[in-house]
Order: sequence, then C-alpha cells, then structure tokens
Amino acid sequence: MLNIEQVYSIIALAAIANGSFNIASRAFMKLETIDTKKNYHQLSLIIFSKYAPKDSTPLFIQCYSCLDNFPAWSLKCPRCKTKPEASIVTGQPLIDIKSLWCCRQCKRNATIIDMGLLNYCPLCRKEVILSF
Repeated sequence: MLNIEQVYSIIALAAIANGSFNIASRAFMKLETIDTKKNYHQLSLIIFSKYAPKDSTPLFIQCYSCLDNFPAWSLKCPRCKTKPEASIVTGQPLIDIKSLWCCRQCKRNATIIDMGLLNYCPLCRKEVILSF
C-alpha cells in the first residue's frame, strides 16, 4: 500500500515526464505541505525556474477527417465518429498524419520524432528503419 507522499511523488514524476508541469506543480505543493523536512521546495524551485508550470499537452486536437476540434482525452471525434489512432510509443492520439512512422511488421504507427531515439518497434520488436 502506498502512502500519500509516495502517491504525490509518482504523480509529480509522471507529470514531469509527460510535460504536464501544471500538474507537477500542484503535486509538489502537496508534497511540500506533507513533509517540510525534505527538500521538495528546493527541487521544485530548480524545476520550475526552468519550466513554467503550464501543461504542454493540448486540450483540443483537430480531427483529420472532418477538421473539427474535440477534447484530446476523447476516444473519437463527436462529429464524424472517427477514432484517432494512438501512438505505440506515447499513447497520445496521432493527429498529424504527415509525420507518421509505420512499422513494417505490425503496421502500427508513431510519430517520426518519437521513433527517432528507438532502435526497435515498442510493440513487435522489429528493427526500426527511418527513411526520410
């Protein structure tokens, strides 16, 4: 069983890794009130002097089928019912179909930027070949 300090620590770490610095900021505020002996305040000063406490993930995405905007957390476009495919690297919806990489074996997609650092497909482990 996780205690409250561990839960907020995990939230802060996951939010920073995702670029959701607003959520990370709120998690650090909770951590600072839970335990003042630890250096959460110093760590948050280091992080948030470099990154503003704003989320980098978009709230709305544009449907590539009907060009309507809908919430990024939605599973499908409410207007045309198109389901954006999720990236096999990040799980984020793939909205820019011009910058996609497709695995030659499993036929799943990710962005070229996400695949640039990987040597193998995260799903089927086929070697990544990036062609531009």
